Amino acid sequence: MYFSISKKSLFILLILLFFSIGLRGYFASKLPLSGDEVGVGVLQSTGHALSYHVPSTNTPVSELKKFIDYSPDKGIGDILSSLRHGGMHPPFYYILLNTVIKYLNNDAMTLRSLSLVFSVISIALIFFLGRTIHGEQLGLLSAFFLTISPYCLQYSIMVRPYPLLMVLALSSSLLIYQLVNNDKFHFYDLGCHVYILISTIGLYTMYHYIFVIFFQAVFATLSLPKNIKRLVLTGLIYLSIGVLFVPWLPFMKDQMDIIDSGTFYFHWQNNPIMIFVEMVRYNFFRFLLNARPFKLIILLLVLLVLFIGCKHLLLNKKSRFFLIALISYVAAHLFGDWVMQAGTLSFHKFQFFITPVFLFILAFGLVNLPDRYFIKSGLVVFLSVLLICSSISILQEKKNFDGPEIITLYNAKISESLKSDQSSALLIMNTSARRYVLPVVHFFNQPIDIVVANYGDASKLAGNIKHIDQYDHVFVGNLSVDYEPHPQFSLMDMELIENFLGQKQFIYANLLVDNPDGALIQFNKKRANL
Repeated sequence: MYFSISKKSLFILLILLFFSIGLRGYFASKLPLSGDEVGVGVLQSTGHALSYHVPSTNTPVSELKKFIDYSPDKGIGDILSSLRHGGMHPPFYYILLNTVIKYLNNDAMTLRSLSLVFSVISIALIFFLGRTIHGEQLGLLSAFFLTISPYCLQYSIMVRPYPLLMVLALSSSLLIYQLVNNDKFHFYDLGCHVYILISTIGLYTMYHYIFVIFFQAVFATLSLPKNIKRLVLTGLIYLSIGVLFVPWLPFMKDQMDIIDSGTFYFHWQNNPIMIFVEMVRYNFFRFLLNARPFKLIILLLVLLVLFIGCKHLLLNKKSRFFLIALISYVAAHLFGDWVMQAGTLSFHKFQFFITPVFLFILAFGLVNLPDRYFIKSGLVVFLSVLLICSSISILQEKKNFDGPEIITLYNAKISESLKSDQSSALLIMNTSARRYVLPVVHFFNQPIDIVVANYGDASKLAGNIKHIDQYDHVFVGNLSVDYEPHPQFSLMDMELIENFLGQKQFIYANLLVDNPDGALIQFNKKRANL
């Protein structure tokens, strides 16, 4: 049986799954959506990406929410069109998200719950992958590491495709491992068709999934007996996946033109050594601010356990091919980044496959250590404590990193200023960029309006703001906007705004936010109770 499991292991696995649901649910609770979660994920899924605009006059948040709400007049065709002319990814995840918004709603917890489900499934999948390769002990330790990993905690509740991609990558890897070890493996197997379906969905979710397919193709080619029939069968599987992806190629070409013509965060060079160091830092000592000697000890210890895991993978023929295919995956990804002049493998969000496999190899090294003098037990406890401490640091930060962190701070400060009453407020922003404006729109249900100065020019704001007397508070957000043609307000712009507000009986109240990413200033109407 592919998914047979002892009662003891089933009991432990269920504990891990329920614990992961509670941990991720706690982290997701009351965590607002960040920049790209709303400005890319939700906006693209509603089909409004091409029609998105923020009027230059003050507009209620309730009106702007229409861009991120389900609309009966916006269907799959609108999603495809918006992705083709203003997106970077294939459509599957956005169509799935559109279904959730249509039949449920678009509040943060509902949308995060979809990713949470995928994250929990990944824990079960890595258990079965470990059990298939080396037994239930490896499966349980891999599942435990994935449960408490800060990477998997952080990205498990993100309203982006990464949790889905982890499920697809692990499930298809498990399937291909089982298929090539099946002596009766043929094209008409149900498992073969499921593998083709999962792989195709992966490609229609993110282009980087091609590297996962490459890993599996290398593994399958090396693992199968060297005869023409098996090689033709393997080729037919991957040919089928390619044929199923052909309809999207014209859309992909248009998206590549957008990427080539723009300046994006991922346009830089990879450093393989730093990728490994950052992966260790993020998972094992992100909670340490200083203590450089201790960090070096942790890094060397993880490297040693990883080496032991790789050594034991080489001892078995099938697992040896798994390791060779994994090295091929990293090499192909680095080469693809080099061709595209990008550094995507350096970013945690694109490590949806390499991180769980990294934890899997660490677990493989640990289970193969002798327990003489409690070496194995001690290392398992030590590395587990490091993972837990790093995850606790994420829980304490209580923030998401997919998009401008400054917006989360803006929302918190404005909400704190307005929570004591039902007063109305106006937010003046220097950018209409969707990853800055839409998280504010999604967050607030209070009576707040937004007005944007075109290209950071405050000279026309006075004529664009209508009925300013209706507001009790005015907030001025001066953001440092990367990759967008909206400069910050200059000192002259800020002087114009302050003079205009002064003429309308608003006085300076507080500097709520002041950091390199932007400032937020509060003005209050002159009243006896203010």
